[in-house]
Amino acid sequence: MTSHTPVLSLVSWPAPARASGYRAALLQILVILLIGIPLFYGTLRAFPLYDDGWLQLLTRESGTTILSQTMPDRPLLAHLYRFVCGIVPASAAGLTIVSALLWFAFAFQAGLLWRRMFPDLDHYAGVVSCVTLAPIVVQAQICTVLVSLPCVLPTILVYGALLSGLQFAETGAKFRTPALVFGAMLLTLGILISEYATAASLSALMLLPLVLRRAKTNWQRQRIRGVLVLFATIATISYLVYVRLIDLGYRPDVNPMQAGFTARHHLGGLAANLVTGVWHSVFGAYAAVAGTVGVYWDSKSTIVAVLCGALVALVLCVSSRGDANAAEEPQPRSQTILMLSAALAAALAPVALMGRSTTLAGFGSRFLIPAMPVAAALTVRIALTIFRPRLVWVPVALLGLVGEYAAVAQASSAIHQRDFAASIGTALRPLVAANGNYTVAILSINGMDYELTARATSNWTLELERKVWIYDYDAGVRAFGARTSCPSELQIHKHLRLLSREGPVDDLLWIEIRGEKMVSIEPYCKTAGSVR
Repeated sequence: MTSHTPVLSLVSWPAPARASGYRAALLQILVILLIGIPLFYGTLRAFPLYDDGWLQLLTRESGTTILSQTMPDRPLLAHLYRFVCGIVPASAAGLTIVSALLWFAFAFQAGLLWRRMFPDLDHYAGVVSCVTLAPIVVQAQICTVLVSLPCVLPTILVYGALLSGLQFAETGAKFRTPALVFGAMLLTLGILISEYATAASLSALMLLPLVLRRAKTNWQRQRIRGVLVLFATIATISYLVYVRLIDLGYRPDVNPMQAGFTARHHLGGLAANLVTGVWHSVFGAYAAVAGTVGVYWDSKSTIVAVLCGALVALVLCVSSRGDANAAEEPQPRSQTILMLSAALAAALAPVALMGRSTTLAGFGSRFLIPAMPVAAALTVRIALTIFRPRLVWVPVALLGLVGEYAAVAQASSAIHQRDFAASIGTALRPLVAANGNYTVAILSINGMDYELTARATSNWTLELERKVWIYDYDAGVRAFGARTSCPSELQIHKHLRLLSREGPVDDLLWIEIRGEKMVSIEPYCKTAGSVR
């Protein structure tokens, strides 16, 4: 690549070397849309899911202005929540659109990063975008801004800074300074928003040596080294400022001291956690999801998932048809895979240092979002290395099939769970209306209590919503004890980031759930009466 070759940035349109590059970019967008549509529909129908339940309850009861006071551990993010919810309604439609746009940008940016790292393999960018967006390694796409703003947005900003830094390193003097300044601003802003940007910045810095080996001139190598030193310095300073701004006592699990303790006393466990996380992000998660793929004639969602997956597989096979005369990589493939593995381990290191598992599923998988562009690139690169060129369509098609199947399956499951929670709310509403004080229900299953409460009361009046709280089994037992030893004075003391339920309880109920059916609603204290 010469000094005047345009390089992709966060907002630039891809300019592949081959004339078919624009067609490949359009097919990449088509793949993102095919996977994003079921996720968008599922998010819209299943709202509120996970922490969105807290957001819905708080904004309905206290308004959006209170959001700026809810997160002393992430002050800039709290103001960002208030800003976004002030522009769009804190409702399913508005928040789903914001989240979908961020995920779309994230998936497309992952493809851009792949093109930048492997220009000779840019026709596989659609596969990388597919793997990044599909709910396989990360399975929290159906949660809206409570995932997309603290996790996805800072990651986008950091990798955007990386792309801008590379543009500075390989373009002429005309665009050199603005690109570098823009990249520095993106990196600083991302780290100040949340700690997820720190993991992404470690990964981005580890990718620079990979690009450095591909540089063809000494001045390009010098600039890349300069970007590496500058961005490492900016990331360090920004993180120190972030630590000074936040209240570490509010959420000790992000305290840097915790990372130091883990590194000193659990070094073996830390190493095992990282190795397991790399394996899970590159192979294990795909095997687990692939094992669920199947067609069940009594399940319309599985039929739709397989048909849509076949369509995505076809599009990916068409888009990944490259030029047979394309140049080979200038460095050994094994070396590339090792460097990508190191970048992935760097992105997972903050998760492991905080004592968290690197293989969490569901909502816990959000911790892996900063690692996804690198994890997706590593998965695709290994697949291209293992399979012969004439058989590469096999892993490409499988990744497309599994990715789309996972998207449709997750959307269908979330909608089903939302409808089930709504049925619980329908059964509880007359009981809550009959009481003057709080009504508390404890389910026989586990989940997030604020999510359960928000889902069950989403179509209630505000007056009724404020009079009820639904606990899952574990939280209910902690709050009120076992069913055989209920306290004589029933009081609820629930406080969660300015969302509160405090006062006397008129009715403490037990809701028996078996499978996917609500069996009964009865008094929680077994001596209090019969089934209602």
